[in-house]
Amino acid sequence: MILEPAIGDVGDARCRYEGYRRGMSFMMAPAFFSTDMERTRKFWGALGFDARVFDDDFMILEHPTGFVLHFGLDPELVPSENMTNAYLRFTTSDE
Repeated sequence: MILEPAIGDVGDARCRYEGYRRGMSFMMAPAFFSTDMERTRKFWGALGFDARVFDDDFMILEHPTGFVLHFGLDPELVPSENMTNAYLRFTTSDE
């Protein structure tokens, strides 16, 4: 997919698109908060994610497909009042 800047776009925006054409990749890693890091690690572990970094207040989980999730500890978080969300969809060879 080649993206062309809109009329009036100059400089940095054009360079970014041209770089994309040269094969640069893009990665996005959703970041969430958790009230219990161990419970969160177990939940996502059941879905195939492994902890790559696991500290008391931060962790990075990675799926074998390369998908990465970041979590930070927030013991004060009230899940029913938290408006953070993300739609994650991917398939594996088992599906």
